[in-house]
Amino acid sequence: MNPTYKQRYDRVKAQVDIKMGRSLGKWGRVKAFFSADSLTDARKQAIHQAEQDLRADNPEVWLYHPHHVIGTTSAPGQQPTVYYRTRSGTFGHITQEHRLPTNIGREPARNHHTYRFDNVTNARGETALQEELHGVLLHRSRNVFRPISTPQQREVASNAHLAFPAIKQRVVVTGTELGQQFGALPPGEHIRRNW
Repeated sequence: MNPTYKQRYDRVKAQVDIKMGRSLGKWGRVKAFFSADSLTDARKQAIHQAEQDLRADNPEVWLYHPHHVIGTTSAPGQQPTVYYRTRSGTFGHITQEHRLPTNIGREPARNHHTYRFDNVTNARGETALQEELHGVLLHRSRNVFRPISTPQQREVASNAHLAFPAIKQRVVVTGTELGQQFGALPPGEHIRRNW
């Protein structure tokens, strides 16, 4: 469900009030209470502009919200890695549990039309999520991607953005951390576009 203009206003209130030269008045608050999308066209435009400004400065603020959750990966008994994507194509994930502590947290948000992801099966029949950007491997998960299909799944996955507010530290993965199980995954041209 998309957020209402009132919810969007509440997220960027300070920036909108500066652009408008005043805060939402008493009558505006009363109208918004009964109809959350009843803000004036000028205030809606200011909300759009404030959101664009904030997205450009900090895309993670906009990406990591429950309504952008698209799916998860996890092993049995493990906290899921939660994947996010916006309609505009911004994407990222939050790793909640990993044997490398520096790999826990939010991935920096990215946006590019060449981003692709799919579950890929290696030569030994083991399937895992693989993400690519510009046809180059970006991320290889340890597990299968499972799209969100029920409200209960979304609710379980939606707490990751609250529990992990920080961007993870950058680590260089040499391949030894992944083990040999993913050595035979097919090259990028086999990934189909999912979004």
